[in-house]
Amino acid sequence: MTEPLAAVTAAVEDPAVVVFGLRGPGGRLLAAARLRLDGAVAHLGRLVVAPDLQGQGLGGALLAAAEDVAPPAVREVRLFTGARSEANLRLYRRHGYVDAPAGTEPVALDGVVFTHLVKAIGPRLCDDSAAGGSAGPPAPRASGADPTRGWKEP
Repeated sequence: MTEPLAAVTAAVEDPAVVVFGLRGPGGRLLAAARLRLDGAVAHLGRLVVAPDLQGQGLGGALLAAAEDVAPPAVREVRLFTGARSEANLRLYRRHGYVDAPAGTEPVALDGVVFTHLVKAIGPRLCDDSAAGGSAGPPAPRASGADPTRGWKEP
């Protein structure tokens, strides 16, 4: 799937979208993704890994980073992928994603059939909203992602 430059620019400038990725030596972009925030739901999309680096764990690192960069109020991450994209489906399911309830999302676009997946994420360490306090900005968690920069060095 391709995306026009104007759409990419609009997404990057949208305050409800968090763009994050992994950079390597010399600043090379190795992998990237976007989260579109909608209250307690974060929609994960445009997850990409450099072709020469696929199969080396970067996709899984991005999935972990998605949870790290999501604000504490987010309780669910949703995504979709091609229904025939077996490698993608294995990756997502290995990281705790399950089939979304039927009828909650469109199932096809331009003749491509999609599978929609969802993962519940619980309160994170920096989330004190359950205690009645203000969570404030998200703090880096186990993967080392820096949500203030949106990028993680591998």
